[in-house]
Amino acid sequence: MFSVENGPQEDMAVEIINQNDLLPASKRRKDLFVSRSRIQEVRAAITQPPLDRLWNRFLDDIRHRSEISIPPLPTREPDSPEGVRAYYLVFRSCLDDLVNSSFAHLLTGEIEFARLALDRIRTVLSWRIWVHPAHRPKTIDLVSAEISRSLTLACQWLGKSLPDDESRAISKALYERVFEQYISGIVDETGWWARECTTNWCAVVNGGIGSALVHFVDDNALLADILNEVIGQLSVYLKGFEPDGGWVEGIGYWGYGITRYLYFSEAVENATRGKINPARVMQMKKAGMFPVHCYIPPDRMVNFCNSFSPLHVGLSIPLLKLAHEFNDPVLWWLASRIMSLSSEVSSPYLFIWYDPAGESAPPRNVPTAKVFRKIHWAVLRSSWDDDAVVLACKAGYADPYEHTHLDAGTFVLSAFERPLITDLGRGRYSGDYFSPKRWLYTHANTAGHNTYIIGGRHQLPLEKHSGRITHFKTVDGSRYVRMDITGCYPREIVNSVIRHFILLGGSECVIFDEIDCPEGIVVESRLHYKGRGKVLSKDEFLVYNTSARLQMKFACNVPFQIGKFRHKTLDDNIETKGVFNEKPSRTYLSLLTKSSAGKAYAISLLHPFRSLPGGSAPELRVEMGPMNERPSVLVVVDMFSRRLIWSGKGGKNVLDSVC
Repeated sequence: MFSVENGPQEDMAVEIINQNDLLPASKRRKDLFVSRSRIQEVRAAITQPPLDRLWNRFLDDIRHRSEISIPPLPTREPDSPEGVRAYYLVFRSCLDDLVNSSFAHLLTGEIEFARLALDRIRTVLSWRIWVHPAHRPKTIDLVSAEISRSLTLACQWLGKSLPDDESRAISKALYERVFEQYISGIVDETGWWARECTTNWCAVVNGGIGSALVHFVDDNALLADILNEVIGQLSVYLKGFEPDGGWVEGIGYWGYGITRYLYFSEAVENATRGKINPARVMQMKKAGMFPVHCYIPPDRMVNFCNSFSPLHVGLSIPLLKLAHEFNDPVLWWLASRIMSLSSEVSSPYLFIWYDPAGESAPPRNVPTAKVFRKIHWAVLRSSWDDDAVVLACKAGYADPYEHTHLDAGTFVLSAFERPLITDLGRGRYSGDYFSPKRWLYTHANTAGHNTYIIGGRHQLPLEKHSGRITHFKTVDGSRYVRMDITGCYPREIVNSVIRHFILLGGSECVIFDEIDCPEGIVVESRLHYKGRGKVLSKDEFLVYNTSARLQMKFACNVPFQIGKFRHKTLDDNIETKGVFNEKPSRTYLSLLTKSSAGKAYAISLLHPFRSLPGGSAPELRVEMGPMNERPSVLVVVDMFSRRLIWSGKGGKNVLDSVC
């Protein structure tokens, strides 16, 4: 058993760049993002599985997009969900068209793709402001960085098909609208990007603009100074992965930030003839394992914070690069799985970074239980098989600017390739969402998560919020996590809130909660489930999700009641059909009780099983004994002697005790 705060802090710094390390500007403007020899390899690879299917879809999408005109960037109601969505739809579509058609032209030589790229370049240059309206008065943001990187890729990949006047217009616009402000912000340390920025923004902005500067800056001495400053800023980003690769903003923004960091790394590596490679640092090696542990078979990810659960092809891109850098067959395995399951249009870098000779191996030797100590997440699984039971839980903190939620103590559970207990994940963005008003949104506040609402109060945000995983242990195949989320609630209503999560050696899960609060305080636990739910008795609930089911049995030291409820206002806050074509679960189970003598104890036994013929459920029983004193479930949970019993059909005793 270990204490979470005392983990190792390994680090590997990126080397300082000298002007003599850099290629001359003329050479940097040709092979910065993909070499000529690599282009020939990609041309061969896209004719073979698995890339042929993805490449044909890629080309079909570009041809379809060539028939569509890009509307003007919307500027009305930039802070509303509709305004944010409308802006990003135009902005992202235009840049994707620009980059994808430039790459298609590079590989095929077809002039129609160059024409589409030139049309989108002119559209981008016509935009009056390169900052999202909701981000003003900032002068540099994600929009500035993505435009910089996209225009640079077009300059590299269009080659002689880019007219000189268009090339000069791009260079002039980037210097006047991005580079001058970015560099001055670093020199005088007034830019937010030159300070302690620890979110994905650090990688996206510094990486995107840094990549463009490698192409456009002529003087090697000046470029070396700039790149060393950029790398210095990105070192702050890298610290977010210490000590074990977890990312506090969740898997979605893990992918967004790390991909942009790796784009920059590729540019620096090629510009320095392979001498300097920012990707080959310990933080990146560890970061690659975060999505491996968060993977839920067959096609999902743990989606805490602002993340979607269904797999997205974009996640395979950084995995391919990291697999190559560290010769890691497990990362190849996960990237290949994502690619095989995806029906989406990919990015050029999937084709650039895919290696047909890459060796793939499932994570048989990877531990089935992992605690990410800095972000206070834990992922426990029964095995690495597709039908495994996966239990993920988190403590941590909440910050409106880091895509986190008021969700300490929440968890998700999947089994037999089906989600059973789910997280609402990410909803629609608005200006209010990235402010303290975020906590009014159901999917971001405590009401939308599988944890406790105490005294009718939500958890507290960052400045008063503290949740920690304090202990982790494995015993005879069972996995145990203890978390203390006391600091997440107002002091006047709680003295302590402790959650114990146990994934047993088979498929059963136990959650044991201890809440110390003033007598009479109403304590509510919520469980959002996927599928149909049915109350079987006053202490038993059954979830049906096609081939998998979840039987839940509850016990408490005071009277309690369970019931099904629906989020009536969820559609106001969450897209009912998001970008990954999945509706969020609006229904949840509520367990309601009142503390007695200052103490509330609750035990939840969760038993997932495959659907049985006739729809019957196995007999399930919790043998508790009197609960007038502090009970416990396991030997692992320090002071306990009671037994938990699961009886299968025919009286077969599958589990006599947890340890």
